[in-house]
Amino acid sequence: MATRYKDICKSYKYKAKVFTQMPPYFENKVIKQDLIVVFISTYSHKMINTVNQKKGGAPLFGVSRFVPRFARVGAWGGSGALVRDGTVIDKVCDASKEMTMTVEIAVQDVEGARIAHEEGADRVELYTEPYATDYPKNPEAAIAPFIEAAKTARKLGIGLNAGHDLSLVNLNYFYKNIPWVDEVSIGHALISDALYLGLERTIQEYKNCLRS
Repeated sequence: MATRYKDICKSYKYKAKVFTQMPPYFENKVIKQDLIVVFISTYSHKMINTVNQKKGGAPLFGVSRFVPRFARVGAWGGSGALVRDGTVIDKVCDASKEMTMTVEIAVQDVEGARIAHEEGADRVELYTEPYATDYPKNPEAAIAPFIEAAKTARKLGIGLNAGHDLSLVNLNYFYKNIPWVDEVSIGHALISDALYLGLERTIQEYKNCLRS
């Protein structure tokens, strides 16, 4: 599969790197690329931050090893980082669909949701780090752009996921405002809570947050 992505990018003369694991000197391998393809089970916050810190960082395209036939494009630098060259994303999304993969694009606002639809994504994932950061100060203001993005996704007929820094503190408010979300991705907070509450109780607490 990694070879398939390399061949697609090469055929369109795009500068791209495909990573199935984090190599030594990773930060030197992601400079001046049109696209970074990463297999999701191997990337970490460190890899994402490394790409984002590079000036003119390329869009990230993740291929899941945890969920069969699933790929996602990351816009961790905001919607503006999503498409530096729309064509390269378009071709790689098409290649993923040819391999019967579900394509998801991470977004933060209405513009991102529209771009995701234009690029042929099956789903968007609301990248909720800004929401989680601003929630303690002003929950209403923090959720507002995500409500609009979620409404846009629903209007365009694409699936809606959410994830990043969601927790027992902010998940229920998020769900009450966007109850049509299909799926939420929670990792670090859930495991951290489980250290104190136990895994079974923690999972139940998160399920309770997903009730109005």
